[in-house]
Amino acid sequence: GYRYDYHRTAPHQYRYQVSADSPDGRTGIWQTTFQAENRVGRRADVFAVPAGRWLRLQIDTSWSAAPSLAEVGVFDATASGPLACWLILGDSITSSSLLRQAAWERTHRDKRTPLPVFINGGTSGDTAANGLTQLAKALPLCPPGTFVGLAYGTNDATQAVPLPQFAGQLQRMIAAIRQRGCLPMLARPPWNPNPRLASYVTAIDRLTRDHGLPPGPDLYGWFRQRPQELGPDHLHPTATGEESVQRLWQLAAMRLVSPPSPPVASAQPATGR
Repeated sequence: GYRYDYHRTAPHQYRYQVSADSPDGRTGIWQTTFQAENRVGRRADVFAVPAGRWLRLQIDTSWSAAPSLAEVGVFDATASGPLACWLILGDSITSSSLLRQAAWERTHRDKRTPLPVFINGGTSGDTAANGLTQLAKALPLCPPGTFVGLAYGTNDATQAVPLPQFAGQLQRMIAAIRQRGCLPMLARPPWNPNPRLASYVTAIDRLTRDHGLPPGPDLYGWFRQRPQELGPDHLHPTATGEESVQRLWQLAAMRLVSPPSPPVASAQPATGR
C-alpha cells in the first residue's frame, strides 16, 4: 500500500530467532533474540545476534489471514555495514520513489561506501499536518540514532495551507525528532507549476537555517531544471524522476554520515626555508 501505516498484510507479532545447530533452517534449537508487535508496513529493527548458523524471521500473528512481505533486508550494523538508518516521511512522491532498499542499491553509484538503510515512510496525500500524526507512530519504532527526513510541501501548496501553519507543523516535528535523540533533515519538495510552491520552499529553507539543520535534497531545483522527469500530471515523477529522488536522498544522506575522504598526498616535494 501507499501508506506508511498500511499494515493489513504485514506481520503483527514476530520474532527473530537464531540457531547454532539447525541443519535446514527449520529443525534444531532456536533462541529468540528480538521480538516486536507491529502496526506499520515498513520498519527496521536492530538487535544483537549471538553465535549461530541461521537467522530466521518467525511470524507469530498477522493482521490478515495471509501476511505478505515484499522485501526483507539483513544488514551487518558493525563498522563494515551500513553507516546509518534513515526514516523518510513524506507524501506519494516519497512513497512511490523510495519503495525498496534493493532499488536504492541499484542507484547507489559509489559501491566502495556502504549505503545506509532507508525506511520509506511516505503516505499518499499527506501534508505536514498528517506528518505530525505519522511521526508519532514512527519515532517509537526508530532504531537508536536514526536520521529522520521530512519531505512535505507539495500537498500543502496544492491545498493552500497557510504558510505559518505549515512552518509551525514542521517546527513541531523538528522538536519531536530532536527530543527523541534523532537528527532531522528537510527536503525541498520537487518543483511543479504551482506558483504557490516557491513560498513553501522558502519556509523550509528558513527552518533549515534557523535550526542549524544539514541541507536536505534539493528536489525543487532538480525538477525545475528537468521538468521532463515529471509525469503527465506535472506533479509526480516519472520512473526516471523517481530514480533521481532516490539519488538526491542518497547524496544528502551520505554527505552527513560518510567519513571524510583522506587528503590526497601531493606529488610535489615540500619546499621551505
